[in-house]
Amino acid sequence: MRTTGWIVLTITALLGTLLSALDYSPLVLIVSPAEYFGDMYTAPPQGGATHVFFPGESVKLRIAISNWSSSPQTLLTTPGGPPDNLGFRVSRDGNAVNLGLAVDNMVRQTGPSGNFDVQWDRRMDLGPRDTLTVRADVLDKISTPGLYVIEVVHQMTDAEARLLRPQASRFQLEVRERSAETLCEIARRSALRAFLSGDYQEARNMTDQMLAANPQSFLAHVIRGDIAAAERSLLEADRSYELAIAMLEQGRDTLFLRSAGKFHLDDSLQALRSKRQRLSGR
Repeated sequence: MRTTGWIVLTITALLGTLLSALDYSPLVLIVSPAEYFGDMYTAPPQGGATHVFFPGESVKLRIAISNWSSSPQTLLTTPGGPPDNLGFRVSRDGNAVNLGLAVDNMVRQTGPSGNFDVQWDRRMDLGPRDTLTVRADVLDKISTPGLYVIEVVHQMTDAEARLLRPQASRFQLEVRERSAETLCEIARRSALRAFLSGDYQEARNMTDQMLAANPQSFLAHVIRGDIAAAERSLLEADRSYELAIAMLEQGRDTLFLRSAGKFHLDDSLQALRSKRQRLSGR
């Protein structure tokens, strides 16, 4: 009888767990970085984190609500706009910390129904595989190293009052202390941000810092090639890409090879050869 009772209790517990999971909406909430440049010159994230940042680096988040079902779904929000509906809990190394975050009012819908800006409303209809996206910026520059968890909290449901499935509502990042070995990575990210914003001179300055920290940085020459291509100095761009390829093939950028591994090596070589081909086809 004891065995039978234990089996009944176990089955009841399993059914309760299953039913609890089934109570979630097919609407899924996922938070991810809106801007991230990878880890080319530093070790992978530690402690269960998915991304590495450095003290003072800006952190921008993308909050997505997606309809993963094959039928239309309705998102029910609370009064106000995105800043009123999306809150955050933040911890560092398991302890709660205060970290200011600003949620944008602009909402973008993407998916089979089209790509367009939408007005946030109390009822928002999403077709199958459609996604609503909102941006959020961490206002405070994170200065203290550690393992941070930023969790999105909300009271939104679907039309059947089911909670959104928290598929990835927690963003885990490692803020890594600056060191001699991370200087090239920090300068690389600054160079890319400057390049993408159109500040080519600042991007060049950052490539100088990359080479000061790592004289064999092939990526410094890749960025210089991208700047030259953007400025229509195609011969200079080609020379930069050619030098970067030679440095990779000769295994000179040991910091990259140690951090990124063979997969990124092959991928980088293929990308650089494609860049040169596109230059010659212009």
